[in-house]
Amino acid sequence: MAGKSTINHNRLLVASTDQPKPVTTNTPPSPWWRIFRESVAVLFWLEIICTLFAFEPIGALTRKFFPSIEMVADYRFFVFLLFVSLIWLVLGNKRMRRLIGWVLWYPGLWLCWRVPICILKRWPIVVAFFPAIYHFARTFKSTFIMYSLAISMALAVILFSSKLLVIPAMVFLLVFFLYHFFMSIKNTYGSSAFSSLATFAKKGRKFVAEKMTTQFLKPSVQAVEIQTTTNGRSASPTTKQAKAPLSPERAQEQQFMAIYACGWLPKYFAHRLRDVAKTRLPEFYLATSWLYTAILCVGIFALEYYGLFKLDSTAFSKVGEYRVLSFVGLSMSRMLPSNLSQVTAETNWAYFLSYAQSVLVFGIVVLLVFALLTTKREKQNAEINEFVRELTEITKTIEKRVLELFAVTFSALEMLVAAKHISYVNWMRKSIGEDALPVSSTGQYDNISQATTDENIGKTATSAESSNVTNEQTNDTSDPRIEL
Repeated sequence: MAGKSTINHNRLLVASTDQPKPVTTNTPPSPWWRIFRESVAVLFWLEIICTLFAFEPIGALTRKFFPSIEMVADYRFFVFLLFVSLIWLVLGNKRMRRLIGWVLWYPGLWLCWRVPICILKRWPIVVAFFPAIYHFARTFKSTFIMYSLAISMALAVILFSSKLLVIPAMVFLLVFFLYHFFMSIKNTYGSSAFSSLATFAKKGRKFVAEKMTTQFLKPSVQAVEIQTTTNGRSASPTTKQAKAPLSPERAQEQQFMAIYACGWLPKYFAHRLRDVAKTRLPEFYLATSWLYTAILCVGIFALEYYGLFKLDSTAFSKVGEYRVLSFVGLSMSRMLPSNLSQVTAETNWAYFLSYAQSVLVFGIVVLLVFALLTTKREKQNAEINEFVRELTEITKTIEKRVLELFAVTFSALEMLVAAKHISYVNWMRKSIGEDALPVSSTGQYDNISQATTDENIGKTATSAESSNVTNEQTNDTSDPRIEL
């Protein structure tokens, strides 16, 4: 009896241990928690950035709106500790750790995840604005120095009234805009980034034709650790008894997959570029660049007018209480047919600046009509087509090298890869606008239906060719004078 009870007890233990454990799923955070952690992270990093590079926002806001509690802002570190302690008591240890990790990782979240995802989702805009991105990357040093000095000079015009600071700042801002204007004209009639990409693709085609060999395409041999067993137990993970290379079939399979991916990549970029070229995004980029030049002209000449008014208060008349906005309206009046400001020039220097802006506005209009909307657009489309042509040539070169090295056409190579990786091939075909290959009920490549389809297509093509030949023969016999 004791033995039977022991056996039943063991069976109950086995049955209890065989029962599936409940699966714990991570519930998504509530909307209020998301709003709270986003707000804390944004305020925390905004306080740090403003304190390091500009001003203390808490102290400035307290002195402006709550002067009675200005002393609290001076001891804001202790207020911050009190705030953290209260949040810790309310949230608990687990949520507090998550909140601290979220706040500390917040800049990395934007740089490593949110911005790349946003770029991938809006890739047509990135492709259309690629010339500006390429130019900014090439001239990052000079662009950074020029714009940093321009911002500093603008602040000098707004904040100071000394002639030793205002006059050099006004001269630099005027030179800065003239430099930007002439560089815009140069970029309009010069080659863009797509021309450089076409040259790079041409070099890549030569590299494929010369360096693509069987030795170059040899797959890497992956080592597989073989563990010995002792009394039914495996050895420790650190013990390496032997290394087994991949089988020849598996190595060739990986090799064909890599070659197929190399042939698909130029097709994919060419397909995407054609899609972007069919849209209005390239024209939108050109219009945006022109609009940026116009806005820069309005802002810089508004600062010029304001600096001249600081040096000589009689240079302009009818200046309102909001002086900077009045001069912005005067600058916009030179760009638009209507007068947005009642400020008028009174001295020779004021008339000189007004006439100079009018001349530059005429140049900006000419740049829009005769350059950006005609010459630059046609040149950019031609460079995109040249880059697409080079990508197509790379694909043809890869197909030719595959035929020379393996005596297999690229379509046959695709069938070989699809035999075991049909989803991999169909995903690539759909990404370049081609029809997916047929799939059987077992999820494998249905080569029988594909062969039937190819046979029907071949029969149709053969019948069409035979009918064309018959028509040609009929035409030849019906009019014998053709031979004469």
